[in-house]
Amino acid sequence: MDRLLPPSNQEEYPNPLDTERDQYAELSSSNGHPTRRRNLYLAAFGANLASVASGCAMAWSSPSIPKLKDQGLIDDNQGSWLTSLLAVGASIGPFLAYRLVDRIGRRTTIILNMLVIIISWALLDIAPVLAPHIPSEFKLDTLNIMYIARFLSGIGVGCSFMVTPLYIAEISDTLVRSALCSSMQLFLIVGFLVEYTVGPYYSSTVLNGVSLVPPILCVLVFACVLPDSPLFLLQQGNGEGAFRALQWLRQQHDVYGEIGSSQKSLEESRSLEVVSWVGLLTTPFHIKCLSYGLILIFFQQFSGVPSWLLLFGLR
Repeated sequence: MDRLLPPSNQEEYPNPLDTERDQYAELSSSNGHPTRRRNLYLAAFGANLASVASGCAMAWSSPSIPKLKDQGLIDDNQGSWLTSLLAVGASIGPFLAYRLVDRIGRRTTIILNMLVIIISWALLDIAPVLAPHIPSEFKLDTLNIMYIARFLSGIGVGCSFMVTPLYIAEISDTLVRSALCSSMQLFLIVGFLVEYTVGPYYSSTVLNGVSLVPPILCVLVFACVLPDSPLFLLQQGNGEGAFRALQWLRQQHDVYGEIGSSQKSLEESRSLEVVSWVGLLTTPFHIKCLSYGLILIFFQQFSGVPSWLLLFGLR
């Protein structure tokens, strides 16, 4: 409660403008040279390849379902299931990511997430070839395999929406964090654009192959180049790994100040009283905040825009 009381001594609380200028000066220069963010931008781009992959998965139904209907492979009801199963999987994905990010790390979670999306695209592509070789007792025909693929795609999309902005926020410095976190929406639309431009004019095999490129690139970039979040490494007690990761991201050797600040924030968060989910949901302040968020999400999702994006090309 002491933190909520007004300061009794103004000198204990520096001027916010002075603090902001000091942070800017600290982040904008290193030994008299401008801060270089090439590696940071590369890491944000690599993470946002997951956003492109998610956009491709979400928009696949727009050009593909009309083709499947024209070929007599599905009817309207089955087309609706192929579209909506992605949303079912996406409702599960964030909960899986929530359990994974603090156990195996942000980097590994993104890699596993992209592998799930890669498997889903592979199943969509080989479903007609794979179905005849599956024993009949499993009742997995081409359509059921496509259902499974779309459900897996949804899980991947849901995971991406949780872990991608988390990773970008934790690797970014304060001056560019907002811009880099908001870039997820831009890359998501790039995925939509890929499906809208390739799907109507090329075969499903070509579209599925093109859609495989972003998740494969994302896996390669994370596996070969990008580090895990320095904050996660500190949480795991891997101070040396966090130091090396931050050196690479900031492209400078002297990152002791930022490491110390992150370590201090981590220790302060650990010292705070742990509140259960029940406690959060029974506190009036948290109920009010949660209600505002749910109302905003409700109007966003029920405005019709998500359905329009997923079904843009249907006729």
